[in-house]
Amino acid sequence: MTESANDVVVWDNDLISYAKESDSANSRNNLVNVLARHRGYSRQQAMETIGAMRNRAIADMVALRPSLEALGSEAVLAYVRGLEFWISGSVDYSLTSSRYTGAWQQEARKPPAG
Repeated sequence: MTESANDVVVWDNDLISYAKESDSANSRNNLVNVLARHRGYSRQQAMETIGAMRNRAIADMVALRPSLEALGSEAVLAYVRGLEFWISGSVDYSLTSSRYTGAWQQEARKPPAG
């Protein structure tokens, strides 16, 4: 479950930060660009692939939760809730932070490529 949560947070960050990072030297490390470069995907295909990967990781977490709840351990449940809050908190921050929202507004104003 920890690995899935970590993947989701990292993948969300790569999706949300793409507009901000797309013109920087570190853009080659963003998963959108990695998939585009190594698999020949368009930006949209890469983003959809990451979305599907994210959905699978979340589905894995949802499927695993009942078996962890069955352990009856408050410590385990607190840890699971912490992972869930980590994911939602990261998304909430990213979608409300001018660090990212401003970049997407600028991206939306660019003329279409082609």
